[in-house]
Amino acid sequence: AIKLGTARVRLTRRGGKLQYRGSVLKVGKYLFRDAFIQQLANGRWHVMRRIDGKNRYPIDVVKIPLSGPLTQAFEDARDRIIAAEMPKQLGYALKQQLRLWLTR
Repeated sequence: AIKLGTARVRLTRRGGKLQYRGSVLKVGKYLFRDAFIQQLANGRWHVMRRIDGKNRYPIDVVKIPLSGPLTQAFEDARDRIIAAEMPKQLGYALKQQLRLWLTR
């Protein structure tokens, strides 16, 4: 599960009913028009959005693209771990090779 922070819902009525209708949901840095949050039976939360033009199922689950931020976080963590652990592991490997070579 990914924590995005608190959710805020604003009801917008600027410019008349036809121009801006429904509510605006802000979760973290993301902004969704005509959206609301729903808690599922298993305790998870979904952000749902009302979709115009869909007659049978006018509500859809909002999908947030996470491949870019997840890849960036993974690469940052990988580089940090390599910078911290690689000299130590190379030292251990060198000591082991020297020990094997000297005990022949």
